[in-house]
Amino acid sequence: ERPLRLGDGDSMPVRRWRARLRTKGFAVNKTGAFDQALKSATRVAQIAAKVDPDGRVGPITWKAVGKLKKQTAPPRPPSQLKVRDCRKGKSGFPVHATKKWKTRSIVQIRSLLGHYTGNAIPFLNDANFHVRTSYLDPGGAPAIAYAIGVNKDGTVDVFNDWTSVTWHCDGGFNTATLGIVFQGGEEGPNVAQKKVLTLLVEALRGGTFSIGNETWPKMDLPLTTH
Repeated sequence: ERPLRLGDGDSMPVRRWRARLRTKGFAVNKTGAFDQALKSATRVAQIAAKVDPDGRVGPITWKAVGKLKKQTAPPRPPSQLKVRDCRKGKSGFPVHATKKWKTRSIVQIRSLLGHYTGNAIPFLNDANFHVRTSYLDPGGAPAIAYAIGVNKDGTVDVFNDWTSVTWHCDGGFNTATLGIVFQGGEEGPNVAQKKVLTLLVEALRGGTFSIGNETWPKMDLPLTTH
């Protein structure tokens, strides 16, 4: 049987695949053709399931993704920030062998920009998707394309230095914004993430956000989302 692939119409097999992704925490539509958005979600799921991320759905992908566990929300919000350093290959996060981000000064950052992923799988899978595929750039991106990530359990991951101009949004706003991404799913931010957002923004605006002995400069800036 031919694998499902980009360009296939809105058929029952495509709908069943969409349903399978939704049960694993991916925010995909219930119906619709096999479009680019579904292919991207498929590739992220394949990376999570440790199969070839070709964006096509055959028996191997169907079975492997079916074994993934859906991420669940924590029972209570944290009282303080728990920060993990994931920069420059730390904590198992991949970086490109040769590519580097452009850099900027603090005066060039004009706002904090919040993102929300369309799935509830770990950020490490998104990192592999950004770096080890041509999704963002031919041959891969320098690293996962955000500065900071907030996990479902409220842990804050620092992916890149604040000086890095990551590719987290279109329209020429990468230099002017600090990208903060939340591990997603259809249910929206949970109580832990909402609490962490308040603590994180307070720390960034007050100049107290730190990783180990390193403290980031004060960013008393507006917060926007997209």
